[in-house]
Amino acid sequence: MASADQKQPSRTITVDLAGRMLRAYEDGKLFMQTPISGGRPKHPTSVGTFSIYPHRRYLHHKSSVYPPPHGGAPMNYSLFFHGGEAIHEGNPHLSSHGCIHVGHGAAAKLFHWVGNHPVIVTITNPPAYQHPVSHKKEH
Repeated sequence: MASADQKQPSRTITVDLAGRMLRAYEDGKLFMQTPISGGRPKHPTSVGTFSIYPHRRYLHHKSSVYPPPHGGAPMNYSLFFHGGEAIHEGNPHLSSHGCIHVGHGAAAKLFHWVGNHPVIVTITNPPAYQHPVSHKKEH
C-alpha cells in the first residue's frame, strides 16, 4: 500500500473503435496496444468516458444474455465499463454484441495490469455505421 506521500500511478485506456485499436497508458506512457473488435451495427459499443470499478472485474465470467435464450458465452478477463459492456477476451476479428473483444494474451495482460487500480476508459471514433451518440460519463 502506498504511503500518503506516494502518488498512485495514473492508468487510462483509450479505444478507437473505427481504428480497431486499444491503447493502455500508465502515467501517460504507453503500456500496451492491441487490436480489438467492437459492437456490430445492431449492437454498437457505447462511446464516451467510463470508469472500470474494482467490483466489476471478473477473471472468469459468462454472459447472462448471449447466446440466447440463457447466455453462457465465455467472457474471461472481463473489465466492465458500462452496464453489460466489457473489455474481455474474444476474437478481435469478430464483431460483438457491444463489448470490446481483445485476444487472449492481450486480455490477460490488460486484466492483470488493471488489477484494483482506478482506470478511466475513453471510447471514441465509432465506425461509419454507428451514429455518434452524446458522450456518456460514468465516474
